Amino acid sequence: MGRITRFRTIIFLCLVALLMGGYVLRLYKLQAVEPENGLVTADADSMQYMTTVEAARGNILDRNGNILVSNRASYNLVIINFVLFNAKQPNERLLQLLELCDDLGIRYASHFPVTAEIPYSYNMDALDSSQQKYFRSFLDNRDYDLDISAQTLMKKLRAGYRIPSDWTQEQAYKVISVRYELELRSIPGIGLENYTLASDVSAENLAAVMELGIPGVIVETGTVREFHTTSAAHLLGTIGQIYAEEADAYREKGYALNALVGKSGVEQAFEEYLHGSSGTKYTTVSSDGEVLEEYFETVPQPGNNVELTIDISLQGVAEKALEDVILNLRENGVGRRQEGKDAEGGAVVVMKVKTGEVLVLASYPSYDPNTLSEDYAGLNADPDKPLRNRALLDTYTPGSIFKPVVALAGLMSGEITSESIVNCSH
Repeated sequence: MGRITRFRTIIFLCLVALLMGGYVLRLYKLQAVEPENGLVTADADSMQYMTTVEAARGNILDRNGNILVSNRASYNLVIINFVLFNAKQPNERLLQLLELCDDLGIRYASHFPVTAEIPYSYNMDALDSSQQKYFRSFLDNRDYDLDISAQTLMKKLRAGYRIPSDWTQEQAYKVISVRYELELRSIPGIGLENYTLASDVSAENLAAVMELGIPGVIVETGTVREFHTTSAAHLLGTIGQIYAEEADAYREKGYALNALVGKSGVEQAFEEYLHGSSGTKYTTVSSDGEVLEEYFETVPQPGNNVELTIDISLQGVAEKALEDVILNLRENGVGRRQEGKDAEGGAVVVMKVKTGEVLVLASYPSYDPNTLSEDYAGLNADPDKPLRNRALLDTYTPGSIFKPVVALAGLMSGEITSESIVNCSH
């Protein structure tokens, strides 16, 4: 009888060990091998995530109080991993979402560095330094060699993400490119917040997307910069993402790594005044997407306004006059030798003599700051370099405007008097 009891006890303990081993293996797969398929939290039926709420940047005004740059409300489509991958058929739902976005013309963001066409190849040059770093972390987290070929990577991801075999190459690529972004958010140490699929979506398109009722797809509000003028594009500047090499410096200033910062012009020069202080919001959601709790740990504080010495009306007049002069030079030139027909561009600076205030800072050719993101590729390839701020970055022969400087130096040194006559032979 004792032997039978011991045998049954051993069998029972083996079954318990196997059961526990199964749970441990599943937990490991959720956390390490398949982090995109679910998130393990203290409560398996809910999770809490943090969102950095960017403060509205301050306005930029001219000397007369005219608003040149301000903010407008925008709506962004965001995907919450935990909810999406706790629902059935996440791949099919993602494909449905992405195909609707294509039909509506909604541009969705992905930094997956593999080209969409076969044969697959890497396009690392299209990534900034931060995204290249994230891709290396992605490969390392999956224990893939850093020199893995694009073809092999696509094959592994198609199998790992369980993409249906009857999907077309185009359908598979769409879902893989977005699942790559979602997986980045689950890799320890990267610290990325929830994936923003599309930014600044129109109300009409937003309604169409939300009608799909895809779990985990939510709408978050934000702001985007709005230009109230087509003049002074180079002067006003641009904003953009923080690069990897800038991360430490901005982190020390209290910036979130997904913050938008000034990259050129006034936006960059007065960043510390315009930026404001970001807020932190915590949200708890259930596995089916219901918001259980939401609160601000810190409330965002808007940035300060910046008033320039520029007169935007005078700026517009100067830019138009500069354009007319350059175009006339290109067509007709000057004098018998038609000099100036090769003119690429030019600049105009107008200053207030008594104070040194800059009233106009114009560069030609220029661009419309409102459509810069859409036009960037063409502008960057334009041989006339419309993106270049010629007023600040180029050097020019001073010509006759330098004569008063020489005359003043002569008077101060005593080499000439107010009655002296100087003959210019050239």
